[in-house]
Amino acid sequence: MRTPTPTGTPTGLVALVGGRFFYGWLVLFGAAVGLFASGARQSFNFSAFVDPIAADLAVGSTAVASAYGFATLGQALRTPAFYIIAGGLFSMSMLSTALHFFQISVFTAQGLDPATAAMAFTLIAVAMAAAMPLVGRAVDRMQPRLALIAALCLQSASLAAAAFVADLPTAVIYAVLFGLTNASSMVIGTYIWPRYFGRRHIGSIMGTAQTAGVVGASLGPLPLGAGYDLFGSYAETLLILAALPAVAAVAAAFLRRPPLER
Repeated sequence: MRTPTPTGTPTGLVALVGGRFFYGWLVLFGAAVGLFASGARQSFNFSAFVDPIAADLAVGSTAVASAYGFATLGQALRTPAFYIIAGGLFSMSMLSTALHFFQISVFTAQGLDPATAAMAFTLIAVAMAAAMPLVGRAVDRMQPRLALIAALCLQSASLAAAAFVADLPTAVIYAVLFGLTNASSMVIGTYIWPRYFGRRHIGSIMGTAQTAGVVGASLGPLPLGAGYDLFGSYAETLLILAALPAVAAVAAAFLRRPPLER
């Protein structure tokens, strides 16, 4: 039995390199960018946050790190900060999943061909890989509250941009914004919890919060699909959903470190 020969015309990066492309090079490119942009004073064996304090106090870095971990899961669950952060990350997980799930359908419904819609996934991955080390360095210089607000605003902008995708330039703008959104959510999702609740019980705190994120991801495609059935297009629903991270950003403006006993 003969094996059918693929007859499709290569597109995107595959066509650019003459019909063959190994997407693992994108991973290597992202790793190289991350290595290049890594902080010079932050590595696996030196913490720019802990070690200088330990040196000033003439104690071990482990003692400083232990003193910094101060909130139990029960204490965290009794604070507004936990629910503001979890709600913001819930909305990002939910809406990012919705965009990933419906991206090709949204693009084709708005007049683009499936090849362009698929190419946008590559642009999103490249933008995310390039942005993650830069986002990491930026959040080190920002208040955690402002970092969360910025990430939520990016999420809202991504949803709005998806509603207006109509050609290649608008698709590229959307892909870059969504790549920045994904990078921000991945960095902030692990960065913000110890800033507000310490590190001693961070496993149970983050485990509980991330359960909510998984629930959000599982529910994400439902409102976008229901909105299409209701309106006959995705644009209206995308703009409505863009209000959710905007509301979460307003709530994050009132985020304060809880007054827990250390």
